[in-house]
Amino acid sequence: MLFGLGPAHAQRVALLIGNANYQSAPLRNPPGDVREMEAALRAVGFRVQTVLNANQNQMKRAVRDFGNLAQGADIAFLYYSGHGTQANGENYLIPLQATIEKEADYEVEAVSANALMRQITNARPKAAIVVLDACRDNPYAVATKSASKGLVRMDAPTGTMIAFATAPNTTASDEGHYARALAAQIRTPGLELFDVFRNTTVEVRRLSGGKQEPRVSEVSITDRIYLAGLQALDASAEPRRSEPDRPAPPSPEPLALRPGQIVKDCDVCPEMVVIPAGEFLMGSGEGEAGRRLNEGPQRRVGVRELLLGRTEVTQGQWKVVMGNNPSRFSSCGDDCPVERVSWEDAQEYARRLSAKTGKEYRLPSEAEWEYSARAGSQSRWSHGNDESQLGQHAWFAENSEGKTQRVAGKRANGFGLYDMHGNVREWVQDCYEAGAYRGKSPNDGRAYEKAGCSARGLRGGSWYFEPAVARSAYRYGDTPGGRDVDVGFRLARMLP
Repeated sequence: MLFGLGPAHAQRVALLIGNANYQSAPLRNPPGDVREMEAALRAVGFRVQTVLNANQNQMKRAVRDFGNLAQGADIAFLYYSGHGTQANGENYLIPLQATIEKEADYEVEAVSANALMRQITNARPKAAIVVLDACRDNPYAVATKSASKGLVRMDAPTGTMIAFATAPNTTASDEGHYARALAAQIRTPGLELFDVFRNTTVEVRRLSGGKQEPRVSEVSITDRIYLAGLQALDASAEPRRSEPDRPAPPSPEPLALRPGQIVKDCDVCPEMVVIPAGEFLMGSGEGEAGRRLNEGPQRRVGVRELLLGRTEVTQGQWKVVMGNNPSRFSSCGDDCPVERVSWEDAQEYARRLSAKTGKEYRLPSEAEWEYSARAGSQSRWSHGNDESQLGQHAWFAENSEGKTQRVAGKRANGFGLYDMHGNVREWVQDCYEAGAYRGKSPNDGRAYEKAGCSARGLRGGSWYFEPAVARSAYRYGDTPGGRDVDVGFRLARMLP
């Protein structure tokens, strides 16, 4: 039996709990983990409830209410990020304001994972998925004289999957690797539920250098579930080998692409994210450094629905299409962004990829780029105005170690895009002028073009620059033939 084929086919509900502001051993990433999961689950049709920094009473009520909501649902999905521990062979999730001085206190002060499971299974959803991203160091180990680490294996009731951020009796870092990897897999069409978690394990191993290995403790789900839909969007339409320059016939687009859905047109093509149509206020807001320079005045701009590269074009993707690797940091590897490419080089890559697939690839316009970078925000960066949080979202001068880093190593923004604020600056299609916003640039999302253009636009920060350059509104320009060690690009293409 197949179910969970997509939002139109299922009643899907999710509860996400993230606890970070502990008085003892506070955590950094649970709120961001919850945002990652929320964006991914909403993209595949879940009705999502989130609870942040909850005490015991708030956690228990949230789980009770979720049990009511999950009555008869096709899929009930519960995710917890925060402190958790084992005591006397049972797992406990730690709320805020817990007072724990001995192991017996867990029963009184914490939330039993078994009790949580009972609330969900009593609702009798067709399938229940419980994810415990709670395998951090036990902040009460000294007080309780406990040598136990992480969580212990649990048995899954019928119709349930229980997944852990790392193996039993081990701990996971507070780096957000698991949530980021799982969210990406949830968004990927064509992946059956087991493949979602299998691929997540592989990615977390890579991100953690083998130090963290997620596990699925128990599965008693017999139906086949496809969270992002049954059909993978992989056109894989190759031109015949005897006619390499002849375009492959375009493959028809699926009838109903959802915002956040990932499209890949061929085996070597970049993954593209569906960006929804919308309007936004383009340019610097009050108090931003560039407001009176080249980032203003602000104006309202409309953007059509489009596909945009989930990451910057990588060295591996470039080499397959172009047959060389111009990157200064070639030792970084195939998963690092290609750099030291000119605007003209990027145009040639887009042309060759278009010929290969029959799809029309191009550079995004400045408006499309900024709209996608903001992902619904009007703050300096997509996560807000707190510069101290930028390191969770971007590679820049303070954390890059003076070089590029592998793509998708930081948090995605609200549209599911990685590295919009750093790693390498990115070429856009527009002719660059400092005063282009003063009645010259189109308000419909198209690129600004003019005869005799001597500079093309660059957007986003890089491994080399300070946080101000990583702002969503920051803009710069360079000659079309210029190449620099912190400049790359990502591709766009239109939907019918």
